[in-house]
Amino acid sequence: MRHDETDKKIDWQAFAPPPEALEFGSNKAEALPKKQKKQRKPRRPRGILRRVLLWLMIVVLASAGTIAVLAVVAAMRMNIAPMQPTHAAIARRPGSSPLVTTILVLGVDDGYRADAVMLVSIDHRTATLRLTSIARDTLVRYPGGDFRRINEVTIGQHGSGSRAARVVAENFGIRIDHYILLDFGVFANIIDALGGVAVPMTTREINYLTSRTWLRRHLNANDLRRQMEQNGAVWLTGQQALMFSRIRTLDDDFARGSRQRIVINAMLQRLRQNPLLIIPLAINGLPGVYTSISHPRVVSLALSAPLLTLYRTAEHRIPAPGTFRNETRNRQFVTIPNYAENGRLLREFIYG
Repeated sequence: MRHDETDKKIDWQAFAPPPEALEFGSNKAEALPKKQKKQRKPRRPRGILRRVLLWLMIVVLASAGTIAVLAVVAAMRMNIAPMQPTHAAIARRPGSSPLVTTILVLGVDDGYRADAVMLVSIDHRTATLRLTSIARDTLVRYPGGDFRRINEVTIGQHGSGSRAARVVAENFGIRIDHYILLDFGVFANIIDALGGVAVPMTTREINYLTSRTWLRRHLNANDLRRQMEQNGAVWLTGQQALMFSRIRTLDDDFARGSRQRIVINAMLQRLRQNPLLIIPLAINGLPGVYTSISHPRVVSLALSAPLLTLYRTAEHRIPAPGTFRNETRNRQFVTIPNYAENGRLLREFIYG
């Protein structure tokens, strides 16, 4: 750029001193203000800050150490039952994301019938816990070719969590990394270890629990309605939350699955509010749980539990709306899904 072009753009007069300051023999130039040195702000004592940071580091390390010890204790108290090789080869099919871990959770009653069947997918890509309920009356194909309801997969000589993982993987074309099997007594103990949970309930659900179950001797309908009006939820113990999650005759199996997901979300919310509840949970809640997750992996999950509780949740169900029909076979009510369509929707939900 030429100098004449630069001069046209810049007002050089703006940088010139005032005329009176240049008058010969004038004292006005001496009257120009002198630059004053900026006063430095007093430094804060570093000793206090260092001590605070040191104490914070000690607290964090102590907490991490405590959780690590409890994780080892919890892992040793769980019953490890690896998936059978043939089941694992089918259940852990390729094609899924390594950043997504899917666990089949089975809640069994006294007769070892799977009354709750749920897939919990931990998606580290999007920081999401994906919950998928499978209706207990869903008709599925078992190894050998016969068709039965899915809630029978844990019954009998060959029933197991390992077999259940194979059945779900085969019927819906997904990868299952692990299973967790627990009876309803253990489920209630886990909630009690958390100190109870806050569960939103409808008026119909309140009336059902307080009139048609054994909880009518312990719960008052007016008190529950008052809690709902004031807090938007009802505080339930382990046995009460268990009964709530098992309500079925009030509506259908899909609503039952929805209530089970509500309770799971309430448990996660308790851990979000107070991460230290992982301590009584590890000590009192996990004994009696059967799982294919190895001891080192249990420790790893326990250490990451405070982080996992911060993941958002997403929900799905099988069969999906509009992808099934109901029939009666051998005097049993069954739900027959469109296997291909439900498999596609499930893979899309879990893996995106």
